[in-house]
Amino acid sequence: LLFYNISTEIATCVRAVNIGNDPVGIRAHSNGNIYIGTQANDRIVRVAADGSDLTTVWNTNLAVINNPSAIAELPDSGDLLIASSATNSVERITVTGTRVGSNPYIIDALSLNITDMIIIK
Repeated sequence: LLFYNISTEIATCVRAVNIGNDPVGIRAHSNGNIYIGTQANDRIVRVAADGSDLTTVWNTNLAVINNPSAIAELPDSGDLLIASSATNSVERITVTGTRVGSNPYIIDALSLNITDMIIIK
């Protein structure tokens, strides 16, 4: 990820963060952090808005999240919805990486290979 200062006439790169592991799905969260899915190792990672403090919040559990492909934020709770393309489901986790419930949040014939999500309130 590249972080740029765009408050000047010419944007300048202030930080480069190597996420690695095929980052897909990125969400700037209302809590100020950025959440990213990584398909090569099936994790959800978090960085601060300036790119510092790279932390894994969801570690590999392929039965739940396998090939994360999109991330959305639920407006009232701030929980994350993670599209899992290999399980054809959408999982709900907290920003600290705890699964909400014991079943997929969404799973049906229309939840196949989701590449983007938007929450309309």
